[in-house]
Amino acid sequence: MGLRGPFPLGVKNCTSLTELDLSSNHLTGQLPSNVSDFMQFLTKLDLSSNNLSGPIPSSFCNLSFINVLRLDNNQLTGQIPLELAGLDRIKEFDVANNRLSGQVPIFRSSSISADSYAGNLGLCGPPLDPCVWRAEKDLFLAGFAVGFPFFTIVTLLMVYCSTRLSMSNMRSFLLMVKKIKGRKQDLISQSPDILLTEQNNTEESKVTSMEKYIRRLSLVELKLATNNFDTKSEIGYGNMGIMYKAVFPNSMMLAVKRLHKFESFEKEFLLEIQILGRLRNTNLVPLLCFCFEMDKKFLVYKYMSNGTLHQWLHSRPQVEGRKMGWTLRLRIAVGIARGLAWLHHNNALQVAHLKIDSKCILLDDMFEPKISNFGNSIILMTTSGTLSSGCTFVVQHSVPSP
Repeated sequence: MGLRGPFPLGVKNCTSLTELDLSSNHLTGQLPSNVSDFMQFLTKLDLSSNNLSGPIPSSFCNLSFINVLRLDNNQLTGQIPLELAGLDRIKEFDVANNRLSGQVPIFRSSSISADSYAGNLGLCGPPLDPCVWRAEKDLFLAGFAVGFPFFTIVTLLMVYCSTRLSMSNMRSFLLMVKKIKGRKQDLISQSPDILLTEQNNTEESKVTSMEKYIRRLSLVELKLATNNFDTKSEIGYGNMGIMYKAVFPNSMMLAVKRLHKFESFEKEFLLEIQILGRLRNTNLVPLLCFCFEMDKKFLVYKYMSNGTLHQWLHSRPQVEGRKMGWTLRLRIAVGIARGLAWLHHNNALQVAHLKIDSKCILLDDMFEPKISNFGNSIILMTTSGTLSSGCTFVVQHSVPSP
């Protein structure tokens, strides 16, 4: 594109961006520290092959949906913020060919290799060489000077004693080892059902597999945020469950849906995670976290201060004396249409909602519509171009949404 100068702050108006590629330009100056404030749904940020300098902002750890972060081939200095290790969804991280130093973050993803840090002579820690300070080196040398002679003596004694063993004892020992190996192999060959049972896809394993998309919270964290699910924290109720307003220690307000204990809602729980956990769009309600503990299921969303569209069309005007004008109604309708069009034609995962009504349209503080309640949806097409098996059971029943 031939861009020159500092990072273009004009992109802050593009709040629905999911990918930003400004690689191979002539950008200079420092990285902006507030990217996560105006591009919170960003999944890919590529600023490689520029002339950016200065440190990597620690606020990048707030890009909670980021999958790809490329900052290679710049002039970045300082230490890589260790907080970036908390980016659970990151699959590609590259800071090669900069002037970074210090310990590198320990990411959960195994796809981030030493090549991601190449060309930074001051970096250390897995998957690079261990971070060994001078004092630790001196301690190692002292220990080596004392331990090596002792190790050598013990090794020589073991070799001497082994030569004293008779050949008959040695043969008996080898025969015993062979029998043990044979019995172990027999147990494995005779019990394939046990192994298959352990490898079956249980509900817990399916839920655990979704942790790469969204964060998993503990029941204790949710109890603290909702004052032990106090009735005063309730903001909605439906057939699937109760919605609570939750306030976390960092003063962040989120909405927690506590699902009822019905077997029929297990599929809705998994579908909601599978769809909203993988898709990011400005007109879809952001699913941020989930909890599956002690047979209790919770879904955690971004809190929408203006409630549902249904409340504004039927309840709130009478209670609060506020009316929703036609201009605002038209803007909301266009936003819903855009969200549905994106769901139907998204290349990664094509989804049919099947149950759109005013109750499942949430409104944020700017009255931007957010489509929610995907428990009855079907996945029409995946990246492999095949129909999802989920649609064979989801269309058989319809559960009213809260």
